[in-house]
Amino acid sequence: MALSSFRATALVLLAALTAAPVLADDDPVVSNLELMTRLTSEAARELIASVPDNINMGNVILVSDGTGEEYAFVENVIAKVLTSDGHRVYEAGTRPATSPGDSLRDPTLQFEYQAVNFDLIYTKIYRPFLIGGKKVKRSGDVRLLVKLIDPADRSVVWIGEATKSANDKFSYSRLAEVEASTYAFTKPEQTSSSWGKIVEPVVVSGIIIGLIYLFFSNQDSN
Repeated sequence: MALSSFRATALVLLAALTAAPVLADDDPVVSNLELMTRLTSEAARELIASVPDNINMGNVILVSDGTGEEYAFVENVIAKVLTSDGHRVYEAGTRPATSPGDSLRDPTLQFEYQAVNFDLIYTKIYRPFLIGGKKVKRSGDVRLLVKLIDPADRSVVWIGEATKSANDKFSYSRLAEVEASTYAFTKPEQTSSSWGKIVEPVVVSGIIIGLIYLFFSNQDSN
């Protein structure tokens, strides 16, 4: 009877040790680069769609309000969206060659943009259960401000703003896949609570000690 009791208790403790479900890898996983590309594209498309019909956007000269890696990324995405919509895009400091009549058919507008927000952060790294794989909560936010300017007299033709954001989570085990990119912004700072690091070893040690204690108690009773 004592042996059966020991086995039953051991099974309960082992069940507690392995009760936390194994976190399956998310499929498919969205990389940080893909997430920020999507949000930037959506914001750019919303802005372009908001331009009044009476403003003829033909040739577009992209002008950035900032510098650095993030602005280079945003400019590439905006240029791709504009090109896919049929606009001819030129870099700042260049002006498309025109022939008579082109200025009326395809006017040149300066597309000045500012990345008011371009944030990608891990809001939480945690374990859903005391024992088991970790999860990462992620938040992305893109806010673009655009001014269309007539370069002939520097008059502001139109101003628009768009914001796109997303929140999701993924398995910590796929972090390397999520952060696969040469852009520094795709590797946000990781901050996690030390509580789980303390509690989990204590729980595991407690269960193991309990099993050992029950084993020797059972031997003594025999």
